[in-house]
Amino acid sequence: MPIATDKLEPAREALRAGQMERALALLGPMLTAAPKDAELYYLRGMAYSNSGRLREALTDFDAALMLSPGAPPVLFNRALTFYRMERLEEALADFELLVKVDPNSVEALANAGIIHLRRESYSQAVNHLQRALALAPRQPQLMRSLANAFRGEGKVDQALRLHLDVEAAIPDDAAALTDHALTLLTSNQVEVAQSYYLKTLRLHPGDQTALAGLYMTANELGQTELIDTLMDYHRLLACSICGPEEMLDLNSLRASILSHEHLTWEPIGRSTRRGQQSAMLDISSRAPFSHFGQILRSFIARRFEDLEVAFSSQAHPWLVVRPSHWRLQVWATVLHEGGRQSPHIHPAGWMSGVFYVDVGDAVGEDSGALVFGHPPHNLPLSADAREWTHRPQNGQFITFPSYFFHHTLPYAGKRPRISLAFDVIPTTSPHFQ
Repeated sequence: MPIATDKLEPAREALRAGQMERALALLGPMLTAAPKDAELYYLRGMAYSNSGRLREALTDFDAALMLSPGAPPVLFNRALTFYRMERLEEALADFELLVKVDPNSVEALANAGIIHLRRESYSQAVNHLQRALALAPRQPQLMRSLANAFRGEGKVDQALRLHLDVEAAIPDDAAALTDHALTLLTSNQVEVAQSYYLKTLRLHPGDQTALAGLYMTANELGQTELIDTLMDYHRLLACSICGPEEMLDLNSLRASILSHEHLTWEPIGRSTRRGQQSAMLDISSRAPFSHFGQILRSFIARRFEDLEVAFSSQAHPWLVVRPSHWRLQVWATVLHEGGRQSPHIHPAGWMSGVFYVDVGDAVGEDSGALVFGHPPHNLPLSADAREWTHRPQNGQFITFPSYFFHHTLPYAGKRPRISLAFDVIPTTSPHFQ
């Protein structure tokens, strides 16, 4: 029999208060007593999800849906869990099913539209986002996503009109300004686009997307001095080979990555092609990648010190917001024969980098090389990129500003090319991992 509603209230209260361990402790015995109660599985799934234990959350949401098929709250939260696990096709299927169950669900329509946008299914993104906006008129973030979908469809004039509406609603929003700038750049309005990137940097110094846009526009406009500053590879790039004193076992790292349960083939919305990418890895104490995390933190700390020396007498638009507090996020990339990564930046980071676990058995000098300076190929840019090519080695760290466009040349080799990418994410207070 289902557990009485009043007996569920302490667990619900623990969830509302953010006391996930208490909620789990309360819900476990209840599920033992009532193993066919869908509500209990749903509540425990929420507790697991809020604790970051996504696999356990997914198991409980699945159980709840077996007992109560199509239940909207469970479908929605399972979709969000899939999304957080980078299983976007499954997330999209749940959001689409939820739209059928509840055609007026703005959240389901919006999330489905955003996934279609990441998949570059622009017409489907437009359809879903327009339906969401009809239900929630003038919602700025929906308008911004729809403008981006219009740009992807090639409807630049419609996108620009919508960007103006977004700007009127949220004039100081960094993402809205840089999205508008990108649409201007797409329509060859380079100088106007640059004015938007500069405005973003005045409002949000160090914004990585704006710095990347400033590089693109400066390059198109032939502003050599500004390009020299932004793409100062000699001082902004750093490489270091991990020494034997750090006792990092590359073979063990390689095995842990290749056996990782959350490696996804060509994840949607990511730059990896002919390869796999993981969800974020746990580098906390006692986690499988904890020792790597310790070494990485030491390397980043040294890099901060080196940058302070290198730019002690010169201001730089990237270093004006050097974070006092930061955390790391790390993920794995495995490229197979013909694997590559398309040009991209890391907008959430401040500093980014790669550690090369196994560069494989590359055939050819540039096979799998890391190349900096090339913006995405779908932009109408004509100037030659300010390029820098790096040929990686096993056990090597490389760091760079997160606004640097980078991609890999196609990898030719029978053994997988394996790396760990990372971002230094600014935080407002000390973060302990």
